[in-house]
Amino acid sequence: MRKKENKLSMTLHKIKEERTTYLMLLPNLIMFAVFTIYPIAWALSFMFYEYKGFGEKKWIGLDNFIRIFTRDHDFWDSVIHTLEYVGLKLIYTLPLALLLAVLLQKSCRRNSVAQSVIFMPTIMSQAVMALIFYLIFNTYNGSANQYLQSLGIINQPINWLGVNLAMVTVIIVAVWGGIGNYMIYFIAGLTGMLGYNTFMTRERKNERPFGII
Repeated sequence: MRKKENKLSMTLHKIKEERTTYLMLLPNLIMFAVFTIYPIAWALSFMFYEYKGFGEKKWIGLDNFIRIFTRDHDFWDSVIHTLEYVGLKLIYTLPLALLLAVLLQKSCRRNSVAQSVIFMPTIMSQAVMALIFYLIFNTYNGSANQYLQSLGIINQPINWLGVNLAMVTVIIVAVWGGIGNYMIYFIAGLTGMLGYNTFMTRERKNERPFGII
């Protein structure tokens, strides 16, 4: 009994000590509950009903799941496209990020500027990124088509945002937006305590970046 009382008193004492921390977290927790947990729970409740956005809901049990997994081809197409997108993004992003990390890991002003420029898309707003790439890959007046036409590589504008090339364009945007984050992780690993001695030994031997990789 005394052990429980001591444990309870220690818990209350710890809460009092960290009261300021909990008070600072409280607004974020409330916002998270109202705008994340509640909408998700509200949406999950509709999985078992037939509801068209108005009128009464009709309980149908697992019929929605059966329809999605057995008769809805759009669902499986979206799953395949999602896996394709994630796989290709990682295949291109990780090797490029590792290469950049090896080339730019030395501490100097030139490398710091290059790291900042490459990392910039990571902290950029998604809306700004979408606008930039829309201006680049716009079919009629995008800079990509204008540049290729000026070089004589193409005669007609390419529909970068069409069905055939949309995945390629999206992956280019994803790689550009995520490569800086992975580069920072690799730089931290290369210069960290675990790999520091090995890395510096190879560097003293004037081994080329590809050999270090």
